[in-house]
Amino acid sequence: MKNTFKKVFAFLFVALLAFVFFGCKKPAQPTEQKTPVPTQSGEPTEDKWDGAYIAEDDYKGYMTYELELLFDSIKGELTTAQKPQVEALFTKAYEDIEAAETLAA
Repeated sequence: MKNTFKKVFAFLFVALLAFVFFGCKKPAQPTEQKTPVPTQSGEPTEDKWDGAYIAEDDYKGYMTYELELLFDSIKGELTTAQKPQVEALFTKAYEDIEAAETLAA
């Protein structure tokens, strides 16, 4: 009786594991590919910003904030000779972010 109970328990345990591994599998997600939108002349154009999850101005603000955090994290380690050069580079980066017409690569 004891041996039969162990066999039944082992079978149920294996069945439970099979259910967990195969029954809870995530469905495959389809891949989305952007296709360029053709213009009236027939040539495809690239979208500058699709606004999928964040507005462009908000994204620029986010990038500026992250740049400020980066600068704040390294400015204590800079020498007096390095500091003006790095500040100039960060200033140029801020200007480039604001001047950007698109955020697409």
